[in-house]
Amino acid sequence: MRIRNLTDFHKSYILSVEEPGEFWASKAAQMEWMEPWTKDLEWEFDTPSVSWFKGGKMNITVNCLDRHLNTRGNKLALIWEPNDPKERFWRPYLQGIA
Repeated sequence: MRIRNLTDFHKSYILSVEEPGEFWASKAAQMEWMEPWTKDLEWEFDTPSVSWFKGGKMNITVNCLDRHLNTRGNKLALIWEPNDPKERFWRPYLQGIA
């Protein structure tokens, strides 16, 4: 669910509190998984013990970077404040940093 207004926010918040497994499973489904999870949430607060996405395996680098290469690979991925205001892009490959 994309939050477009305050009403959407409230609906999303209520779902996150009343059905946290369902809420976070819908968010996790937007990522790429090497192996899907078998249980979204398992919790027991007396011990305490909380487990999310049991059995699931993912590569965070794929989700942060690789899956965006085809559609956004030519876009600037890092914004920083240079020492020289005339510098606009950071090119580590030109500085010998790969």
